[in-house]
Amino acid sequence: TPEGVGDDASYRAQVAYNGDRYGLQIGHLMVGDAFNPEIGFLRRDDFRLNSVQARFSPRLFSSRSIRRLVWQASVNHVTDESGNLLESREAQGLFRTELESGDAWSIQYTHRYEFLDSDFQIAQDVVIPVGEYRFGAVSTTYSLNQQHRLSGRFNAEYGSFFDGDRTAIGYSGRIEISPRFSLEPSLSQNWVDLAEGGFNTRLVTARAIFTPSARSALSSLIQYNSINNAWSSNVRLRWEYSPGSELFLVYSDSRDTSSQGFPELQDRTLAVKITRLLRF
Repeated sequence: TPEGVGDDASYRAQVAYNGDRYGLQIGHLMVGDAFNPEIGFLRRDDFRLNSVQARFSPRLFSSRSIRRLVWQASVNHVTDESGNLLESREAQGLFRTELESGDAWSIQYTHRYEFLDSDFQIAQDVVIPVGEYRFGAVSTTYSLNQQHRLSGRFNAEYGSFFDGDRTAIGYSGRIEISPRFSLEPSLSQNWVDLAEGGFNTRLVTARAIFTPSARSALSSLIQYNSINNAWSSNVRLRWEYSPGSELFLVYSDSRDTSSQGFPELQDRTLAVKITRLLRF
């Protein structure tokens, strides 16, 4: 990387103990304000992240229905690179019950601190002003094991959100129609009420997967996002025509639902990829 202005360093240190009954993880991550990953992506720069997580998870051998109980606590503390300005902090406490069937139920409380150094537009015509915000929420999740025809995660959350409130529900999972055909629906719904205004967001996804053989698969995806008023679809064919060699055909498009009548086409893509494994 050519020499530039600022700190171009980044490093991470972590110590972890992941036993069955006890767990402890302590970590530190620093990313300089001029760090360049060269290849890959950088979601955030100029920060230090200190994190700690502790877990106590005894097994109940005397119970026929409950396999394990889990108590877990974690804290993520994020400052700027100098360590003088607290940018965000998240503290979580979780209790989870793991059943002998493979299902699990959990309840979690999360407390957050966020410092905004500039106005943040969270939705159309809704802007959160500069300031310090402290808010918390309670969430619960029930997970169905993959042995069920209907599996996945059901979740609900309610609590304060910046200077208002937020309620959220969601589901993501799998429905097995037959050993060769399955559906993977997903729904995320948020109701947000802030001092600057209220809004709702909805993300709906449906994926269908058909596997006529162990060497081929056909999948399709349809998704609706209320934030940008867009429908998107994707169809993907994978065929392993020879061991280690594959052919992919992928079609995708997106449409704008804000226009009158049938959703207007925004873009369309057809991609073909073929690989060949050569053995010597």
